[in-house]
Amino acid sequence: MMDGDSRIPIMPNTVWLQQGRGGLHFNHPVSIVVARQADEVVPALQAIEAAVIQRRQYAAGFISYEAAAAYDLAVHDPLPDLPLLWFGLYEQATPISDWRALLTQQPVSPAGTVNDWQPAISLADYESAVRRIKDYLADGHSYQVNYTFPLHADFAGDPWALFTQLAMAQQAEYAAFIKWAVLSSARPRRNCFFN
Repeated sequence: MMDGDSRIPIMPNTVWLQQGRGGLHFNHPVSIVVARQADEVVPALQAIEAAVIQRRQYAAGFISYEAAAAYDLAVHDPLPDLPLLWFGLYEQATPISDWRALLTQQPVSPAGTVNDWQPAISLADYESAVRRIKDYLADGHSYQVNYTFPLHADFAGDPWALFTQLAMAQQAEYAAFIKWAVLSSARPRRNCFFN
């Protein structure tokens, strides 16, 4: 914490991971691995693997669904400002014994404003997809389909405050806050958790 201020300083290239009651905090990466194009994903994963296995570093970050294009899988176009993969490589991880205490130790500040969430697909496209899924299930091609679609909203404010409010309200077993040099992310669906 900073002198005279009980707010947690959130530095660029910082990762906070919650797992159950505890978690890990990663700060001051030795290096950062980023892939912005599909042909950069496999070499990036190889670099991460080498850092973890050979140099005993910690890797914390995310890989987006759209990174599957590196393996010739069909995906949507990636978001323009979101890397396909971003991982910080760290020499150490700071254990968090009580995640809830971490979230409540700073003064409550307004998270900011979030405009109305808007689906990225039309109602007609949604209804068509649900019909196709029902047919797919009825035909026995699968026993389960996890159907999702993006929602978009503009946000102005403190990303950490928004994240803490969401994490406290949702009380999930897993959460992640990743702040890289350009912008912050508190989007658990974009994060992968590896043990």
